[in-house]
Amino acid sequence: MSVEGVVTSDPLDKFWELVGSAISVDAADIKEQFSAEIEPQLFAGRLSEETIWQWLAQKFDLQDTRFWQDLLLERRYPLLGAHIIPRLASQSEVILLCGQRKEWFASLLEEEDLTYAATSVFYCSEMHSSKTDSALYSQLLRPPTMYIDKDKKALKLAEQSGMAVCYGDAELHWVEKCLQWLEKQGSRSGWKGLLLGR
Repeated sequence: MSVEGVVTSDPLDKFWELVGSAISVDAADIKEQFSAEIEPQLFAGRLSEETIWQWLAQKFDLQDTRFWQDLLLERRYPLLGAHIIPRLASQSEVILLCGQRKEWFASLLEEEDLTYAATSVFYCSEMHSSKTDSALYSQLLRPPTMYIDKDKKALKLAEQSGMAVCYGDAELHWVEKCLQWLEKQGSRSGWKGLLLGR
């Protein structure tokens, strides 16, 4: 099950707008440059977390690293989906997958007791992988598993690996779909899991 976008906010969504306002550059342009230049390596843990702050300083002359770090972390908060995790965990294994940095999400998941409610939590930055890597889903797959995410590319890769998939919409329609899927899997004897990705 996705951490950012399904269980928690994606802090980068608003962060780029704040950066753009500070330097009078369109947020979409900043995001595009970030995606092209460092995002894949940063999120896969092949670059240190410090890299994003160095990049902002060099690219846009944003020198107050602590200020921008705090601003990013303030944009994290649990979504309604977070409150569903204990209920789902009572009926299946729940695996959380974070496609961004562990440094940005681990403390929030612990504060919301999600680290304890979930069966396990995986961070792409620790696995040296990304949600655009089809091998990631094969690594996490243990049928039957349903994968919930807002990223349609990730859903396609998960489906190709053999998982059932569900779009993690903000209106929480995915919750009912999960419960229906779990009901079809029958009694709890034997494995059935929910993998929540970004």
